Amino acid sequence: MTTELPTKLDGIIPLARGNLWVRSTSGWDSAGHPTVGMTDSLRIVGDTVIDNERWFLFNPHTSATNRSTGFYLLSGITPVQYLKYPASTGDSYPYGADTITVASLDTGITVTAGTFSCIRYEFRNNGFVHGCIFASPHNGMVRMVWYSRSDGGRIYLAQKTDLLSLHLN
Repeated sequence: MTTELPTKLDGIIPLARGNLWVRSTSGWDSAGHPTVGMTDSLRIVGDTVIDNERWFLFNPHTSATNRSTGFYLLSGITPVQYLKYPASTGDSYPYGADTITVASLDTGITVTAGTFSCIRYEFRNNGFVHGCIFASPHNGMVRMVWYSRSDGGRIYLAQKTDLLSLHLN
């Protein structure tokens, strides 16, 4: 007897074929000069089953799934937790050389796509918060910000990505 796996998975990032997020990314150097400005899209282009679990294929070449503990990416052949969900303030977990900490459960973020209540995930390395993802349950990532340190040690905003629009199936 074969069990039919769902073709949609709800969670912090809603997963279904055809889901589309259009984003705008800006970047700056340590002096505040623009280094990048672009618009891109993230689309779920297909899905597959690996070890009796549905994985969704994003462009370019990223596989992801939602589990009862959150959103996972496939790194080689190993699933890695990226965004814990459901989450509680203060939850922490490893991600590569980083530790991801849930800093807030209800951060309001307004972008071109609208206003969202987001969970704030902070990426830390040796105590330095070098990135934050603001994700809205059932909508996905709304804003991502990444920080760097100048040669003099000053922390500055290096890159920001905002959601312009989304289409969910």
